[in-house]
Amino acid sequence: MTKDKRKVDLKRKIQSFNTFRGKVMQPWMHRARNRPEFHTKHNESVRSSSGHHEGKEILFPRIRMRGPGLEKMTHEKAFKEAVKRKDYIKFKTPDAATKYSIAFSDSLGRRNKK
Repeated sequence: MTKDKRKVDLKRKIQSFNTFRGKVMQPWMHRARNRPEFHTKHNESVRSSSGHHEGKEILFPRIRMRGPGLEKMTHEKAFKEAVKRKDYIKFKTPDAATKYSIAFSDSLGRRNKK
């Protein structure tokens, strides 16, 4: 294997840890995936919503780390904070955002049952 081929393989492996279905994972997604011990009293570790921003549909978190635990926010409050922090994922349609969100949640469910 050539040095260039090894570099490409390593880059792909690194990207696979930082992406989900071709989209770069945001910090709230990493927390949900890597810290399953953090969850709300209703056993939720991630909840997302979508909304329209700058001509795109965005997916953003409604559950965030606050101090020692998680806080569940309203749609409006979560939207404003996501836009301010720029920690959302862009999609072309609301349906695409919903499908991505469901797939991510499903992947966490399967992963935590192992």
